[in-house]
Amino acid sequence: MSQIKMNLVCIIAFLFLGFHPLQSASSRYVPNELIIGLDLPIESSQHSEFSKNSVNRVDFNSDQPKGMVSTYVQLKSVDELESLLNLLPSTDKLSIRSKSSSLKFWNRIDQLNLNSGNKNGRNLSSDETNIPSQLVVKFSDTTPILDLISKFERTSGIKFVQPNFIYSIWPEGVKDTVLDKINEHDGNEPTFQVNHSGTIYGPNSFQFASLSDAVNDPFVDRLWNLEIMSSEEVWDLTIGSSSTVIAVVDTGVDLGHPDLNDNIWTNENEIPNNGVDDDNNGFVDDVFGWDFISSTQSNNPSDQNGHGTHVAGDASAVANNAVGIASIGYSCKIMAIRAGDEDGNFTSASISDSVDYAVANGADVINLSIGGQSEASEIVLQTSIANAIAAGIPVVAAAGNADPRRNIDTNNIIPASYPNVITVGALTEELDKSVSYAFYSNYGPSLDIMAAGTNVYSTYYSTLFKSIYVYDSGTSMASPQVAGVVGLMKSVYPQLTTEQVTNALTSTARDLGVSGRDDDYGYGLVQSASALLSLDSKKATATYLQSLTVDVSASFTVSINVTDDLFSTVVPTVNIVYQFEPNSDSSSWMTKGMNRSGDQFFTSLDSASSPGTFNYYFEVNDLNRSNDFEYPEEGATNPLSAIVKDISPPIISSAYINNDYFAKNGIFKETITDNTSVDSSSISLAILADGFSESFDVSDEGVTFEDSVFSVDLSTVDFSSSSSFTFLTSVSDINGLSSSSEVVLKTEETSGFNIFGPNDESEPIVNSPNPFNPENEVTNISFQLNQNADILINIYSISYEKVFDYSSYHFAGYHQVEWDGRNTNGSRLPMGAYLIFLRGESNGEVIVRKTKAMIIY
Repeated sequence: MSQIKMNLVCIIAFLFLGFHPLQSASSRYVPNELIIGLDLPIESSQHSEFSKNSVNRVDFNSDQPKGMVSTYVQLKSVDELESLLNLLPSTDKLSIRSKSSSLKFWNRIDQLNLNSGNKNGRNLSSDETNIPSQLVVKFSDTTPILDLISKFERTSGIKFVQPNFIYSIWPEGVKDTVLDKINEHDGNEPTFQVNHSGTIYGPNSFQFASLSDAVNDPFVDRLWNLEIMSSEEVWDLTIGSSSTVIAVVDTGVDLGHPDLNDNIWTNENEIPNNGVDDDNNGFVDDVFGWDFISSTQSNNPSDQNGHGTHVAGDASAVANNAVGIASIGYSCKIMAIRAGDEDGNFTSASISDSVDYAVANGADVINLSIGGQSEASEIVLQTSIANAIAAGIPVVAAAGNADPRRNIDTNNIIPASYPNVITVGALTEELDKSVSYAFYSNYGPSLDIMAAGTNVYSTYYSTLFKSIYVYDSGTSMASPQVAGVVGLMKSVYPQLTTEQVTNALTSTARDLGVSGRDDDYGYGLVQSASALLSLDSKKATATYLQSLTVDVSASFTVSINVTDDLFSTVVPTVNIVYQFEPNSDSSSWMTKGMNRSGDQFFTSLDSASSPGTFNYYFEVNDLNRSNDFEYPEEGATNPLSAIVKDISPPIISSAYINNDYFAKNGIFKETITDNTSVDSSSISLAILADGFSESFDVSDEGVTFEDSVFSVDLSTVDFSSSSSFTFLTSVSDINGLSSSSEVVLKTEETSGFNIFGPNDESEPIVNSPNPFNPENEVTNISFQLNQNADILINIYSISYEKVFDYSSYHFAGYHQVEWDGRNTNGSRLPMGAYLIFLRGESNGEVIVRKTKAMIIY
């Protein structure tokens, strides 16, 4: 990247944090547009009836822009709206809380499952589809908007009516000044700054941070904002999680910025660019979020202003990528939602719809670096924010900027003054490294906490340079840093409530100003590590009920249950510390981390090679290391223990004859394994047949036991003429634990693959009698193996239709599989010719492949 892009602008634009309604009526709200909240749903049949009779269109579905949350209705006159409202039912009133259930947003609070954990939207029941509860109505006449409100605010069936207010992040005259300075930049490090009123002054002396030991990003020395909020300490605990989502409701985000693109949230349930709403959330192809401000609305939330990109970088720029900067919550994802246009203008509907989208699509925290003086009739925005908080999603908002600064509460600054919103003010670093509130940062009883706001270096976007970095100032910059801290908290404890988050932030803040909470600083400077650690207020509890059995030379599993005061998939962690006695160094202890499933921690260990004692204890590591403990408490001094002994008998496997079954001069072999050793004198083999029996042990001629393989040379055996032989093997280990094995072999045919009738006749059947009539008769498919193998048997009709399928693992020897003459669907087959295929594999090698034909009459 060129120097002109990487070393760019030192612009401290004290953005007015929008939402400050301007004084002229034409600019305070969208002309001739109302937002109407309905007390009752309109039936879908009534939609179509009204649509047919209207002069202009009233269409709730087909023609509205895809993804729009509020239902937009274009009316030609006030009379048409009155006609529309007359369609409202007069009975069965409902408490409507959402906007449009046709877009899968909840429309009644009792349907919102606050604990569902659904990260991709909360569904409504099928009978609630296509029920609008909020209308954004645009009129084509010139009736003054206040007259329209007065006309309809007392109309039956209307819950509320308000203008679609316009808010801006720029005071008049500031935007062009700032953008001109960016676009005229010559590539040298600038020394000017622009405050909220547009005054340019400088040069300015910037403070420097020392974070290079924590991250490798080249501009970390400019991030004084991270240094004062205990970033290095919290990163020792967590760097966040890619499953944690911070929704940035702003002017959009530069999705291709090299310090942001790896952290951009993607909707995994949406297939890109297929023109289909795959996840049924009401938005087509919303892979990276949504644009709620443009006239057409779209699935492209890219920033065309710069403010939103800076805010996104303040919350979660990628760290340790050797590019640009780092951010406090640098592994969390950013959900890009565009609510403000390229000029920094927002509307009530665009912000409200953005907040609703964030909630419905799985955001864990919402940042609103926007604010201004509220009108009493601003109901839409307050409702959406209240719904988000009720859904368990913390909403972090900027306190707002003004010169002189204002009282948040007496001036009705929103959303900072809304109940349960986490309100953040801005700090300035002085030359002596102390901090004080910025002269522009609003104050008051609603102020909760402070973060760095002046000279904050972060990602930025401009039409000329695109992916750049700039210094910026304002409570807009402080708020997303706190949202990043909340992202870290939710990464460790996903089920935290807004109340728990707020308490953790405020109770651990570094006190500034007068002692205790005050209106200038709230509770003080956010301390990320302390806030996170405060959540881990209690030691975990360990419960160990396992009766441990340890078999010598065999692996075994150890488990323990550990319950923490806050459920988390991240903490606590548990190690097992163990030793085997006797060993070469009886004082040595080994440590191994344990896996987790819910509250159970478990791991598999390899046992000692000789009998003795297994000593062990557990280390429980909590997030707050002062809560760490050992179980039992004495640890290595008085550990748990178990006897290591031989408890498993020998295993006899892979029996086979390595030559033809029927030559009677091959080698009969069996592999014998044991976790200690086998007493070779205890191994014996008996060969049984009709009128024939002979026994062998390792002292006999032709018998060997070497490398765990017991072999008998069958050429030394005086076989009779019997057609069936049974090989009985027994063995004991040095501890007296014994096992036995039985292998049966047939010797009628050299094919080793036969088909027998229902009575197991010695001769294979060819055609009659029909084995499938009567029904209790079956055909026996017989085969024998010279070693253990996976067997597959398929039967096909003459037209090569598969009618029977069998697969199973078999040990060496003689086997039979019954077939009742039915196909895979359970239907009885007709008479005719059938082909039978047998295939056997052992260790990937085909050891038998046979084909037979049979005819059924």
